[in-house]
Amino acid sequence: MGTIDEMKRQIEETREELNQLVLTEKYEDYYAVSQKMDALIEAYIEAQDLAVA
Repeated sequence: MGTIDEMKRQIEETREELNQLVLTEKYEDYYAVSQKMDALIEAYIEAQDLAVA
């Protein structure tokens, strides 16, 4: 998926997207982006675990 730094950047961008969607009350879109955020965080945690191991 990329480097850990790239994953951090993607998570920050997705967080900002979620913040904007909350303000617009586009909840269907919010849910989809929230699912994306969950996947990014899971991948980030797995990459961190691999880097430590």
